[in-house]
Formats: sequence, structure tokens, C-alpha cells
Amino acid sequence: MNEAVVQEHITPELIFKKITNIANFSERKAELARILTIHKNSISLQDYLALEEVFHKSYDFESAIQILYTALEIHIDNQFLLKLLANNLYHANHHEKLEEIYKKLIALGSKDFPVFNELLKSFISRKRYDLGLEVTRQMMVNFPNIHFSYFNRANIEFQLGNIDQAIKYVFKTLELAPKFTIAFRLLIDCYFKKNDFSQAYNICSHIIDNFGYDQHLLSKMFYIKHKLTITKYDEYFDCQALVKIKSLPQKQSESLNDFGKFLLNHQSLSPSTEDYSTRNGFHTGSIINENNPLMQHYKEYIYNTVLEYLEDISKKIPAISVFKSKNFELSGWAVRMGKNGYQDPHIHPAGIVSGVFYVSVPDVINTTTSNEGWLRFGRMPSDFVLSPEDREMVEYIKPEKGLLVLFPSYMWHDTVPIDSPQERISFAFDLVTK
Repeated sequence: MNEAVVQEHITPELIFKKITNIANFSERKAELARILTIHKNSISLQDYLALEEVFHKSYDFESAIQILYTALEIHIDNQFLLKLLANNLYHANHHEKLEEIYKKLIALGSKDFPVFNELLKSFISRKRYDLGLEVTRQMMVNFPNIHFSYFNRANIEFQLGNIDQAIKYVFKTLELAPKFTIAFRLLIDCYFKKNDFSQAYNICSHIIDNFGYDQHLLSKMFYIKHKLTITKYDEYFDCQALVKIKSLPQKQSESLNDFGKFLLNHQSLSPSTEDYSTRNGFHTGSIINENNPLMQHYKEYIYNTVLEYLEDISKKIPAISVFKSKNFELSGWAVRMGKNGYQDPHIHPAGIVSGVFYVSVPDVINTTTSNEGWLRFGRMPSDFVLSPEDREMVEYIKPEKGLLVLFPSYMWHDTVPIDSPQERISFAFDLVTK
């Protein structure tokens, strides 16, 4: 078959199938480059977009980047392609290249707010707050009626330690968007920096009482309760009452080892980046809706257990009861940790209820005298400075194979570092509203 005929029949589906069948990363990259070199002039813009979409959705951002750079050789300075490229560069942590693309978009005259906002996010992720400050100045000039312009400035001033300036721009933000709870979160952080916990409590309490369930604000209230002698909201942080543990029935555990193999061999499993709380470990993308019999089997078990838990917890936490009439779905991903693996303290801001299902645990967890590898509730990030006289509110859960642990998404949790070379495989998830 001659090359002209091959070019006529090339499709995004065929390219995707051919590339994903190659396991070695370098070989995949080389083969994709070969295909794109041969066919780049015959692939339509629509097919380039379809190719990018299918690789992006499979979390193969490197291939998506390769495709978009090729498309831009044909469709020079196409702003839509440049924005897609920037998005994939962000997910692949190529921040210097990302910044080049956003600067190019701005040079092309883009007045698109997200372009400025994404450039700012890149600077913030690299802690280049000096450059971020200049971007926020441009945003306030170009977008004076968008509250995010002032919020971004407040955030940069906060990162630079200019707390009074940060407060000033938070209040400007709230003038434009009085119910913008993210601004209230930053305002509370400002008062934390000023050690004004009474003011932080007043703001946090007002928002919780009037705006309802907010994972970030409840996690901040937990810190405030370490600093102030208050009993209000105690029910929100009663670990023994709110954390539910359930062991997998023996009948349903027969395929657990096979489920572990499925998770370990998943194509999206990749080293955790700084965006995740996992250290010295691996993450998949959200895979809970994949059409795999094992995944669907355990998804059903998790989902039914979560709904039972939601019904129970709604009686204890009134703010959660408003979600009972909502439509729900699960977001879930696998986590693999080995020697020196652990998770930093974190919450799940996208969830209502969160949890972890232990697929495999190292032997040392059963013999440790120092809670090695255990799940821990109540320890907060180092940003929250505690004193010896502050209240201690920490609880530990021992992981076991087949154990399902459920908790409100705002509860701080982490894992104790584990020294064992044996792998710990777990499946983490959030219940979110559709």
C-alpha cells in the first residue's frame, strides 16, 4: 500500500490505538513523531483536536503536547490550540514552557481572563510571586470588574507576607462578590498570620452558620478550636463518632488480589507530583467509572456503603443533611506507596464524604509499635502553628486488607511514614455532587 493511500485512511482512533499499544515511553514518543511527520499535512484541524482530546482524557499529556506542537506548525498562532497546549503543559508540570505559551498568547493580544489567570497560577506554583504581582497588576487594569482580579492580588500579597495589603484586596474582592467564600478563607488565613484567632473565629463561624457546608472553612475551624476554648462545632470534629470503619465481607474479598493487580498495571499510574499529598508514591487518574468488571464490582460496594454512611452522618452534622436530596457520583483513584512512602496532612475539598479502601497492606503494619503506615486524623499541615498548650485531637486507624474507612471530607488526615519495601495499595475516593 503506498503512502498516499495510508494517509487517506489515517484516523485519530487508529493513531491512538497504535500508540497506546506501545509500552515503552521512548518508543511511543518516537512512533508518534514518525506518524505525525508523515501525516501532519493531511490531518485536519478537527482531527488534531480529536487526537488531543483522546490522549488528554487518558492522562497521556506528553503525547497530547507532541500532537499540539505539530498542529501549531500547520496552524501557526492558533489561539485555541495554544490554550490547549498550555493546559497539557500545566498537567505535565512543564511550567517554563507553559509560561512561554501564555506570554505568547498575551503578545498576540489575548484579552481572555483565563490566559492571565493560568499564567499567574504557573508563577504561584513555582513561587515566583514577584512575577505574579506584575500579572495581577495587569489583570486589575484589564479586568477591573472581575472580582478574581483583586482576589489574585490579595493572594500574591499574602504569599509575599504583606498581610495588611492582602486584607485590603480581600475586602475589595468582597465588594464585587459578597458571597465569594474563597475570599473569606483567605481573610481567615490573614488573621491567622496576625494571631488574631478571635477575629478568624467570628468570620469562620459567620460563614458556616449562614452559607452552610464548606470543607475549607470547617478545616480552618478545626485549627481555631486548637487555639480557643470553645465548644461550638465540637460535633463536627468528633473522630470516634464520625469516622466509620467497615471490613469487606469474605465473599466479596476473593477477587481483591486481582483488583490490586488491575490498579498496579493501570496505564495512568504515575509518580505523584507536588500537586498531590502523596510522597514517594504513585497515583492513577480517576478510574472508578472504567468499564472493568473488578472496578465496577468494588465501586458498587463502596457506593452503597457511602450512601449508608451519608444517611447516618446527616443526623450528626446538620450542614451535611442538605446534600441528601442531591444527585451523587464517585470520584476514585488508586494510590501505591512503597518504602518511605507517606501522605502529608490534607483534606478533600471536592468531596462531601471521602474514604479509603485498602487493597493490600505491608506486614509491618501489623507488628509496628510506632503506628508505622497507619492512617491518622487530626494532624494539620505545618502552616498551622501549634503550641504545647494547644489542644491535641489526633486519632489513629490501623489499615487492614479489605478495610473501608469513611469520613467527612473536611477532616485533616495523613499517614505515618512507612519504612517497609512492601507496597501499600489503596483506593481513595470522594462522594461529589453532579
